[in-house]
Amino acid sequence: MATFLNVFGTLLTCWLYALIFGGVVMLVWWVLPRPILYALARRGSGPAVAVLRVARVFERAYFIVLFPVLLVLFLLPLNNPRLQANIIYTFWASRELGAYSRRRRASRPF
Repeated sequence: MATFLNVFGTLLTCWLYALIFGGVVMLVWWVLPRPILYALARRGSGPAVAVLRVARVFERAYFIVLFPVLLVLFLLPLNNPRLQANIIYTFWASRELGAYSRRRRASRPF
């Protein structure tokens, strides 16, 4: 059971990282290239229209499907102390592993 919870916590953490990264990508997309592509599309640029059509599908997929999942993942650990501890442990373990590999790299002579 503990192994299952550890694997589940790790998968949950990876999913959370992916959703947060997707949110950052969406914010950058909305601020930088999207307004430029809309301006080009209004002038009749075919490639800009095609890119916007594909991007609209991804925007809908993120906001309709993934955003509620992100909210659930943030709210789920509030009622489950074991899941909270598992997520915290997963973050801690990944930090410790990174520190260990940095120490190993630093101790190499060349």
